[in-house]
Amino acid sequence: MLLRDARDLPREVKLIKSSIRGFFVGALRSSLPFTLQYELGTILLPYLLTKTTMADFLAAAEKAIPAEVHMISGCMDSQTSADVSNVASFSLPDPAGKAGGALTSSLLKVLYSDHHAPAEDLSFQDVLTKVKATLSGRYTQIPQLSSSRPMDISSPFEIVPKGCTGTKRALLIGINYIGQQGQLSGCHNDVLNMVEYLKDVHGFESQNITLLLDDDGQHTSPTHSNILSAYRRLVAESAPGDAVYCHYSGHGGKLRDDDGDESEF
Repeated sequence: MLLRDARDLPREVKLIKSSIRGFFVGALRSSLPFTLQYELGTILLPYLLTKTTMADFLAAAEKAIPAEVHMISGCMDSQTSADVSNVASFSLPDPAGKAGGALTSSLLKVLYSDHHAPAEDLSFQDVLTKVKATLSGRYTQIPQLSSSRPMDISSPFEIVPKGCTGTKRALLIGINYIGQQGQLSGCHNDVLNMVEYLKDVHGFESQNITLLLDDDGQHTSPTHSNILSAYRRLVAESAPGDAVYCHYSGHGGKLRDDDGDESEF
């Protein structure tokens, strides 16, 4: 999801804009593998291609986004990712409480059910198919996969790619909006469950994991300024060969399309 500024791209390649995307477009300049999970819905949308060939576009995209980024988001842009009131039905590890986000709960059911990684190797297609099957019947949202490169969805699902020789870094944000209209109950649990999974299965270390939670000062508060500062620090500290995982659970938002390059909803 970390892109360069739109000014660095050919004029015919347009980027989706929002306040949080606006920061990410200037962020990552090294070729490290990157995984991003968003509970709220798809953030990284396809570019609009005009007056260019696919080869030209792919070359421009690789120049603009040196990192290989895979993003799993909770739903289509026209949908909202749901809260789960009791994650026990997903057979999840649950160190923090009963509530959770539907995407995170389903993803962990596939990847970390009963505190164990799957016995069989799963592809990206396998993971998304199983997550969708877990959601179906109870939730209408359809999880999405986006990538900064053309990818074979039958390739192995990886958060830390094979051959990664650098540091494993993670930034996880959970906002329950305590005491506000639209208060949520599962976002902190999502973050803590994902941290357990990252440490246990993928070997992430506590000193390389940053948490932003609105939990009365136990962690750094996820204010606008603190979120941007955390991403800037993550980018500054990361280097080629590192693997980076980012997670967000909280409310999302919608912006009107002023350019006419995406469907309204």
